[in-house]
Amino acid sequence: MAESLQYIRTDKAIQQALIRLLKEKPFEKIIVQDILDETPVTRSTFYKHYHDIYEVAERMQDDYLKFMDEVFSEEEHGPLFDDKDVIWCNYRKVRELMEALEKIHTEKVDIFRALTERFQKAYLATSNSPGRELESIIFAYALAAYQMNIKPESPEFFSEGYINTIFINVAMRILRLSNDPKSAEMLISRIQSMKEESNYPNDAH
Repeated sequence: MAESLQYIRTDKAIQQALIRLLKEKPFEKIIVQDILDETPVTRSTFYKHYHDIYEVAERMQDDYLKFMDEVFSEEEHGPLFDDKDVIWCNYRKVRELMEALEKIHTEKVDIFRALTERFQKAYLATSNSPGRELESIIFAYALAAYQMNIKPESPEFFSEGYINTIFINVAMRILRLSNDPKSAEMLISRIQSMKEESNYPNDAH
């Protein structure tokens, strides 16, 4: 049975209250009463929607990931995650939610981990490369880092050079950890080619 409009509004009011509270105090110190003080929601109504604060956080992460799935659907936007305008539009719409989720770290809620798992799965589903497993890790970690560090006051976050720099530095760190000299050599060669084709800052070494 579909949820009523009032139910959905109450759900969002509870989530928005948690988002506001996270600007003032750590997640671990927030209790249900804090939510009630922030909204006209009664205690009995809160428990009709959520078991506890942890479930509110879990729903917020689920909502963000669902939104990401819609925004980055390959059918709508062509090549997977290839449109910086899409990333920017996504960030502007859910900026507060992302910033709130960054402050929550529980067994079930860890937005960076959730994003990397999502991005890695998406990459593996669209790549036939022989090195797809390692590439998927590099892709996932780099894109998650980029997604979580976009700042509206910093236009350089949307430059091709900045994106390439993030990917390269993440790739180099992962290759060092994987002890894969052959892949590292191939990546260094690719970096040199990229540097010759475009001018951008790069501190990968």
